[in-house]
Amino acid sequence: NGERYYRTAMDLFPFTPEQKQSIARKFQDTFTAVINGVFLIALGQGIMTGIGFAVFGVPFPVFWGFLAAVLALLPIGGAALVWIPGSLFLFLTGSTLTGVLLAVWGTVLVSLPDNFLKPMLIGRKAKLPTFFLFLGILGGLQVYGFLGILFGPLIVTLLIAFIQIYREEYAEKQ
Repeated sequence: NGERYYRTAMDLFPFTPEQKQSIARKFQDTFTAVINGVFLIALGQGIMTGIGFAVFGVPFPVFWGFLAAVLALLPIGGAALVWIPGSLFLFLTGSTLTGVLLAVWGTVLVSLPDNFLKPMLIGRKAKLPTFFLFLGILGGLQVYGFLGILFGPLIVTLLIAFIQIYREEYAEKQ
């Protein structure tokens, strides 16, 4: 039913067929960019967590890396819900230095890159300015919760597309 839903939704917009195609293309580009970006970053965080656990001697690094990749999809906590307890485990079992090093690894190589790589990766593929994408993600999380990671950028994309159509139709003709 996807094609039928698409045509029904497009018929609601009071735009020319070219404008409707442009909106649909931008919407699809943003949707795929957000999905791909979120999953790629989560995969990277899981891999980096697993490598860190293997390097610093935490048991079952592949399992913990997989769990970190899954939890990295969460907007709050993410992969830190795995590497912080791993660091505490090392610290509390007498491996103070490796516990501290794993905490540094987790901060610098697992969690910190998420804050700038995700907006850059998604913004480049979605052709959205990073600042607007960042606001869209934060606003989406505030309003829609977890699904706001997807809905926020989509709403920003539609807003930008509508503003562009308005400029082309009305603002440039004056």
